[in-house]
Amino acid sequence: MPMRHSLIAGFLLAAATPAAGQILQGSVVADETGAVLVGAEVLVLNWKNQPRTRGVTDTSGQFLIQGLSEGDYKIRVTYLGYAAFTSKELWVPRNERVEVR
Repeated sequence: MPMRHSLIAGFLLAAATPAAGQILQGSVVADETGAVLVGAEVLVLNWKNQPRTRGVTDTSGQFLIQGLSEGDYKIRVTYLGYAAFTSKELWVPRNERVEVR
């Protein structure tokens, strides 16, 4: 049976211009070691738990998702060999910066 590890995702919600929508950015690391995970899938789910948009972490474990509307979202992160991580519901406000750890 393969060993499943845990993921930790840190999020930073940053306001953008109204035309571009809100921006969600953060990083994904391995729980046990704190090592960054390159290529982790970051899926943004709307209030109905339906996929809204997705992104992938870069070589420093960072992700950037643009074009979100104001509203409630959950973030699901998956990476081969690790248990999926799903955040609590996040409120993405308009013209405000929110950090979620």
